[in-house]
Amino acid sequence: MNTLRLFFNAQLSTLNVQRSTLDTRRIMWSAVTNAVRHRFPVCPHKAASRGIPLAAALQNFSTFPKKPSCPLCLRVRQQQRHANLRTLELPHFRTSSPAFTLIELVAALSLFVVILGILMTVLNSATEMWSASRSQKKEQTAALAITDLIADDLYQAVADNSVPNNSTANAPEYPSFILETPPINATLNDVVVLLAFARRSSSRVPDPDTAGATDTRFSLDAVFYTYYLNALFRHVIPLYNDFNDPEPLGTLLHELLDSIRNAGTHDDIIEALQDPTKSSDVKWQYTLLAERVLPSLNATIPEGFVRKEDPGFPHMVEGSDKRPIGNNMKLHPIYGRLTTDVLPDQIDVAFRLFDEQDWAAYWKLEKDSSPADVLKSSYLGTFISRRITLPQAGGSRLP
Repeated sequence: MNTLRLFFNAQLSTLNVQRSTLDTRRIMWSAVTNAVRHRFPVCPHKAASRGIPLAAALQNFSTFPKKPSCPLCLRVRQQQRHANLRTLELPHFRTSSPAFTLIELVAALSLFVVILGILMTVLNSATEMWSASRSQKKEQTAALAITDLIADDLYQAVADNSVPNNSTANAPEYPSFILETPPINATLNDVVVLLAFARRSSSRVPDPDTAGATDTRFSLDAVFYTYYLNALFRHVIPLYNDFNDPEPLGTLLHELLDSIRNAGTHDDIIEALQDPTKSSDVKWQYTLLAERVLPSLNATIPEGFVRKEDPGFPHMVEGSDKRPIGNNMKLHPIYGRLTTDVLPDQIDVAFRLFDEQDWAAYWKLEKDSSPADVLKSSYLGTFISRRITLPQAGGSRLP
């Protein structure tokens, strides 16, 4: 019995020693494992924050949690499913962002094209608006210069003092003032004299050397504004007269009208302006004021001073002679075409100037002649109007 007890005690001591050894090994293994886990976290990608190379972390861990929280570890976990089961090697994977797929490239390229198209549309619209504004400013400046020139000429205009008491009873044979708006049925080859009158002479007007031997130059110049091929011209011609046998001012203007109304004269002027190497046969001073223009002129004058014997004249604006101003009085009528021996009270001048693009669009809309097209055409070009009040209108201001 004692022998058995000693045997069991010896075996128990051996088991206790083995248990102690196992406990010691377990404690040591736990310490090593904790140290390794601290050195290499469960998520290898978090090792970068502790200064551990990612490759070293991956070499020490062949398994990952079943449900990793790190997106990169989740991707590694998905690739582990396709690992080589024979060699237990993980497939090659990149830790950075993957490259774009073909669909992503096509989508990005399509979006880039759409954005570029929108930007080009906005840029083209802005460029067109800037060009239109610049062209309109240029036309407006030209129109203002034309109206200023007409006003300056009219402010210095004179009438023939041969009319006694400003009456047409003994009117001279030809008028000394002509105003005409181009009629609707006028053709391009018709020369329309918009304005014809005499003004005080200017030293800048050259002498055409067309006077007779006994003629003496007046201190007056004849001024003509003409309209031909949709262009506006200004002509200034010095006046000559024989003081031994003087002629009325209207007669002097009438003698120049045939040359002014000649289409060949204007063709010669246009050709000389287009080709500087060619000289014009026209000897007086001329100026091309505008190439694409639609003029409109109206004059206010008492009806008693308007000549009615000239063919095609006058043309009164409908209803303008019925404008009451109280006490059974009416305003003077307005004429779009007239000839007279005195100066009007006031003249309304209006111009519509066009650039090449608006001019082509205007005539295209005019040919269609539908109400919508007519409305659209009214917005094309640059419109300028001005009322010119003549000082001492109706009287003679001969120097």
